[in-house]
Formats: sequence, C-alpha cells, structure tokens
Amino acid sequence: MRRCNLCGTTKNVTKHHVGGQNFIAWFTMSLCTRCQDTFHARQRGAGIDLRCTPNSKLRLMRALKMVYLFEWMLLDKLENESEPALTEIGDSLVSSRSEDGK
Repeated sequence: MRRCNLCGTTKNVTKHHVGGQNFIAWFTMSLCTRCQDTFHARQRGAGIDLRCTPNSKLRLMRALKMVYLFEWMLLDKLENESEPALTEIGDSLVSSRSEDGK
C-alpha cells in the first residue's frame, strides 16, 4: 500500500515525477491528489517552467528547482511535526532558567 510522502494518507496516492517527467523521469515520490495539487500550485507560484527544451543546462536547472521545491515541502512537514517537541524543550529551558534565577 502506497503512502503519501508528505501527508501520510493512503487515499488517491500515485507516483509523481518530482523533477518533472521531461527532466528526471526516474525520480518519483508517492503523493496523494491533494499534496500533488499543492506541489503544482507552488510550482506555478514560483514560476518554474516545466516545458521541455533542447537546452540540457536549462532542463537541469528546471529539474533542480522542482527538486528544491519538493525538499522545501518535506522540510515544512518535518518542522510542523517537530514544533510540539521543540516547544516542550523551549518551555523546559525557560522553566529551568527561571528556577536558577537567570
């Protein structure tokens, strides 16, 4: 059973070409329809052009932009999952400093 690499759902999950099918066809991740729609909305918002081009350097740059965008989304997910734990750590540090009078 496939799971979305971003949200973890198992509903409507397909393999998605992260770097663009025309640029890095072998690099795929499992994404649900919602996360894939979000990914492409962010791609359009960032102005990343996925049209094929004969220029190999331009293809590589476009593919890398897509990969970095996906990495950004993964980092957002990790940060959101980590915030409660980081808040607890921060609260503990503040509490121990106030007890020490610092």
